[in-house]
Amino acid sequence: MWNRRQFIKALGVLGGVVAAPLHRLGRAQAAAPRADLPPGAELYGGFLLLPEGAPVPEIVKVPQYGAPNVCGLDGQPVTASTKYFTSALDLARSIHRPLFTLGSVPSGLKFAGAYCLSHGWGDAHSVTLCFDLEDSQGFGQECAVSLWAEFDFYRPYPIWSNMPVEVGGPSSEVKKVDFLPVPGVWVAEDSGHSYHWIMKDILYTLVIQTLTIQLRSDLIIRSLTLIE
Repeated sequence: MWNRRQFIKALGVLGGVVAAPLHRLGRAQAAAPRADLPPGAELYGGFLLLPEGAPVPEIVKVPQYGAPNVCGLDGQPVTASTKYFTSALDLARSIHRPLFTLGSVPSGLKFAGAYCLSHGWGDAHSVTLCFDLEDSQGFGQECAVSLWAEFDFYRPYPIWSNMPVEVGGPSSEVKKVDFLPVPGVWVAEDSGHSYHWIMKDILYTLVIQTLTIQLRSDLIIRSLTLIE
């Protein structure tokens, strides 16, 4: 069973690989809101694809409530509650939302558990399903593959590309793809790959960390199964 430390660590995976653009969103929105699309921007599948440094246009609507405060950041009171589940089916039934899981788990991965992050009043904000990686020698990686569902998010959801400032420096490449359950976006970064799609008014994300890419991301994607 996961403990609080492990769950916060899992949240860090999302923060590092998926949600990094949201930190830039707050700064850009305050500095240069615009009603029209910036040059090079494109709407696709419910996402707003933006070039590096582009301002956020006013068409982007902020979440109704925002993310709850998990651990009292900035001296504010904790406004989140978390609940652990031993199966994706139990989680889906508990929150009455359709969720994706891996129907057939590739060799080397094992289901580690799921969490629901809720607001203090009970409404679910997001859920996480984690799969640990373990090789034949017993070495592994926690939450090497994770599936996320977020119910209160920016619309259209902004994602920036990022070119390296120096040779070999960090970068992120954004690609439109049609091999997900619905057309979506693939973000390739040094820390891993993330796949995003919006379906049934829910933002879904599949995160595959770098060490796991050897397991063939195409097999993982093909095993995506919707629980309704």
